[in-house]
Amino acid sequence: HLNMDIKSAKTLVDLLGTVFAERIDSITIVDFSKAAQAMWWMVKPLVAPATRKKFAFASLHQARELCKQRFDDSLYLAASRTFDINRDPDSTEEERLQHARETTFG
Repeated sequence: HLNMDIKSAKTLVDLLGTVFAERIDSITIVDFSKAAQAMWWMVKPLVAPATRKKFAFASLHQARELCKQRFDDSLYLAASRTFDINRDPDSTEEERLQHARETTFG
């Protein structure tokens, strides 16, 4: 069951459209769930066309290919490890948090 607060979604869309849209080159969403698809279709009309074009929805295989094309080798390997650790049913929360700490910059 998708429980969505339209006012909050509109606030998020406004924020994305006015503050961050020009600074973001692209957003790739991997393995988009049915619930998330429903939410996207509800929010999509509220998103500026230029921002909408920045979103890509991809399977894991497609996402890996996009990363390989767009990133240098070290960033591609980090993204691939991120895909792997987050899909590994045997990885622990601590391992995922440690990976996040090691691959976060800024």
